[in-house]
Amino acid sequence: MSTGQCSVQDSSHSPGRLKKGMCERHYTRWHKYGDPLHTGRGEEHHGWQGDNAKYIARHQRVWRARGKALGPCHHCGDWDGPFEWALVHDGDQFDVGDYMELCSPCHHNYDHGGERSHYAKLTAEQVREIRTSSDSRKELQARFNVSKATIGRIIRGEGWEGVLHAVS
Repeated sequence: MSTGQCSVQDSSHSPGRLKKGMCERHYTRWHKYGDPLHTGRGEEHHGWQGDNAKYIARHQRVWRARGKALGPCHHCGDWDGPFEWALVHDGDQFDVGDYMELCSPCHHNYDHGGERSHYAKLTAEQVREIRTSSDSRKELQARFNVSKATIGRIIRGEGWEGVLHAVS
């Protein structure tokens, strides 16, 4: 290792120690990617895999195209953040226009509420049936194999808000 100026053309920083004539930053890029100028941003990033793009890469596309989500929340209308971009259900995950601004609690409920939750034992259709049924709670509990408390919450309109608003 020697000291001096980095041999990479775009380099205007004072690198200190050199490996193969490059500063640590450019040497690492050359060693890892074969190119000392590789930035790993945008479509060059390993997470940007076309139609197989990962969650963070899809959201980075939205952030770059639309900027930071600043509110208000599309669901509750609240202006208190923080806000996040959320994919509209049944939207095209690669279309930056198919994302909406939600506050963090609404985003969590939107993505994990109702039958989208991995804890869900009921479908939206079953919740509608429970909500409109004239059967007793005990009969509903036996038919759908859920607790009495779950039946009570559905009848009172707690949880499953998206489904229940459509029924009311």
